[in-house]
Amino acid sequence: MDRRIVLLIVALASLSACGRDNHNHPDNLSGKALFELHCASCHGATGKGSFMLGVPANNDGHLLNVEIRHKIQHGNVKGNMPVFEAMSDDEVNKIIKYINQLSHH
Repeated sequence: MDRRIVLLIVALASLSACGRDNHNHPDNLSGKALFELHCASCHGATGKGSFMLGVPANNDGHLLNVEIRHKIQHGNVKGNMPVFEAMSDDEVNKIIKYINQLSHH
């Protein structure tokens, strides 16, 4: 099989997990656990993203907290990030705090 086709199939399979607003999880998860559940499948465990898949890093500290909140709860302009409308403010705050910790490592 052509290598480009294999890469495309892998990329599409990876991004298929990026469209879910899955809130079928226990309450009171840590920021790290919430990030791993909702964000890491696209942005990676360290938040570095994937240049090859067009997924930006979210650990570089260039976004304000209000911008991160908006992206989580309303998506982004390109429409390629899932919208987590059902996510509580507490969970969003935990993810923001965790992302900010990633940007300092």
